[in-house]
Amino acid sequence: MKTRRHTTDSRISSSRDESIDILPSTSTDEKSTETSSNQHVIQSVSKSSVWQYFERCTLNGILKAKCLLCQHILSTPNYGTSTLKRHLDQVHDIKQTDSSAVPSSSTISNKISKPEKKALDLLAVNAIIQDARGFGDLQKPGIKKLIDALKPNYKPPHRNMVVKQLKRLHQHHYNLTKIEFEEAKYLSITCDFWKDRKNNSYLVITGYYVDKKFDQHSKILQFMKFEDRHYSSTIANEIENQLINLNLYDKLVTITCDGAPNMREMLNYFSRQSIKYIHCTAHKLHLIICNSLNLWVTTKKKGNTTENEEIIDAGVIEDDEDEAGGSLSQMVRTMSFDADPLSNDMNNDDSEGDETSK
Repeated sequence: MKTRRHTTDSRISSSRDESIDILPSTSTDEKSTETSSNQHVIQSVSKSSVWQYFERCTLNGILKAKCLLCQHILSTPNYGTSTLKRHLDQVHDIKQTDSSAVPSSSTISNKISKPEKKALDLLAVNAIIQDARGFGDLQKPGIKKLIDALKPNYKPPHRNMVVKQLKRLHQHHYNLTKIEFEEAKYLSITCDFWKDRKNNSYLVITGYYVDKKFDQHSKILQFMKFEDRHYSSTIANEIENQLINLNLYDKLVTITCDGAPNMREMLNYFSRQSIKYIHCTAHKLHLIICNSLNLWVTTKKKGNTTENEEIIDAGVIEDDEDEAGGSLSQMVRTMSFDADPLSNDMNNDDSEGDETSK
């Protein structure tokens, strides 16, 4: 019995040993297949079509990729391609949907350098300024097709880019105006209000000065939107703040504007009382001509008459917001003269005539 048990135990132990020897062999095969598959994955990633547009590089020990189209350096952790694909799609309008996509030679040969792109953007912004075009006109389909035919691979600036560039240009010329008016010893300004088709009000301030050679210089100091009510105090505060920002308020001696009450009375609200008011001669001539020739006659219908009956109202044209009497007709009505000398002369003439007849 003992021998039989011994033989059975030996068989079991031998089978266990065989099973133990078999297991390592299978695990080594699996490891070899896993390593081969990993190597295949790495090779497939390295052969992605995206790398036709980029070149691998390192910066301070960090993996980077350099774009061959715009020379821009991107960070690529473990040489991932998602950032590279996003760069091609957003910047160069090249979509990488499959791995078989290969860049065309024309795309690389017609690439635009940064200095050339900057020069073209500046020309585009200047065209919008000179022609008074809308900020989004360069993004319209017809214009984009024309630009693409003239200069392939060039994207005109977006309206947001145009706005930023205009703000930079405004600040640049604003600083130049400060430098230009530094030599002015005395300053005279003209100001007036304008309205566009949407009834938006704008305030325009123009500065004048004479240099040491007696040459006159003039320049628009501010052209701004005026959203507040046209009260005298509001206008005076705004003009004073704009001139203080330009370091010109202490040089101001005269203000020329129309004869509206709010424009005349705004001088009372300046912090300096030595500023003089000059009524614009052009406005005076305009009022005299229009009122004397009875221009812009308006017609009004009577409420209790027939449709064919109309009454003509020869409205007197005055300055804007001029509620005080300052028109030509009112000036004529208020004119008076001394009639006594004229009546004495007429009586003397009559007496002389009677004596001659006698």
